[in-house]
Amino acid sequence: KEKLLEIPYIRSVKAEEAAYGNIEYQGATWTEAFYKLTESSYEQFDMDVEGNNSYEYLCEHDGVIITNSEFIEGINGVSFKVGDKITLRWFDGEEHVSELEIAAVTPAEMDTSAGTMCMADKTMEKLWSGMNTACSFQISVTEYEKYGGQAEQEIRNAIEPYTDLTMETLREKMISD
Repeated sequence: KEKLLEIPYIRSVKAEEAAYGNIEYQGATWTEAFYKLTESSYEQFDMDVEGNNSYEYLCEHDGVIITNSEFIEGINGVSFKVGDKITLRWFDGEEHVSELEIAAVTPAEMDTSAGTMCMADKTMEKLWSGMNTACSFQISVTEYEKYGGQAEQEIRNAIEPYTDLTMETLREKMISD
């Protein structure tokens, strides 16, 4: 992020954070991303849900909000119930296991690339303490139409050594859409 902010014409770099783990629930197992919520994640706290999606409740109960629930249920053959526990397994050099409460469920989708399960930043820090959970960056360029091409090339040069990184530009997204 710091390296990106040094590139000319980069106005801002916003990190989207998520952490990944294996979920075990109702006999099914799958890999899922957990999107980090902060106290100011108003979009998620204002969603119409079954259960309790308040920041305070999520922190106190190590709760998760499951969005796009009907899709996830259909793929995994489960039926999420508020108050149930899911088992989360993850690896950061050693294996970890934790029980998380299904605090809220909604069929609504979130506008994020980071997954369908949300948890409070405090819970994420407790589970993935010290790990870099940045999963994507949204980069804004000053006067994109004028400087976008130059900024894109500088970004490509900056990320070239990191073979596990990919880049999608506004220009590519507009063509794809």
